[in-house]
Amino acid sequence: MTLNESEIKLSGLYSKFKMEMTYHSDPKASC
Repeated sequence: MTLNESEIKLSGLYSKFKMEMTYHSDPKASC
């Protein structure tokens, strides 16, 4: 695996994690 591929995979995981954290911390989305 090249460095670029791992960076893409990491950024994808990070954006997914960030989206989930935003979703769970948003009171309007948790109802």
